[in-house]
Amino acid sequence: MSVTDDDQALVIRLLVDDLHARVGAGYDYLAANNAAWLRECIEEAARYVQQVVDETQQDIHDGFIDTVWPKCPRHKHPLWCRDGAWWCEQDGLLVAPLGRLASAALPNTLQH
Repeated sequence: MSVTDDDQALVIRLLVDDLHARVGAGYDYLAANNAAWLRECIEEAARYVQQVVDETQQDIHDGFIDTVWPKCPRHKHPLWCRDGAWWCEQDGLLVAPLGRLASAALPNTLQH
C-alpha cells in the first residue's frame, strides 16, 4: 500500500506540533522536506512515518538546533519515537503520542 497525501500531511502536522512544543517555530520545513523526499523511497505508511520522524529528529540534533530533542522529562537524554509515540528508553516509559509533546505527562505520572 502506497503512502497517501493524508499520511504525508498527518506526519508533518504531528511533527510540527511536537517541534513547536519543545523547540519553537521555524523548523517546520525539516518535517516537510523529509516527508516529501522519503515518500519517494518508502511505500509502507508505518515505516514512512517512523523514518520521517527519525530523519527530522536527526536533523534537529545534527544541526545543533537542540541536541536532545525531545528531552526526556525524567532524564537528560532524548526521547525516541517508536510505535507512533515518544518513549524514555532508559525506563521503558511512554511519554507522549507523536504530536502530543505539548501535553506530555509530568515525570511522576508517566505510563508504563
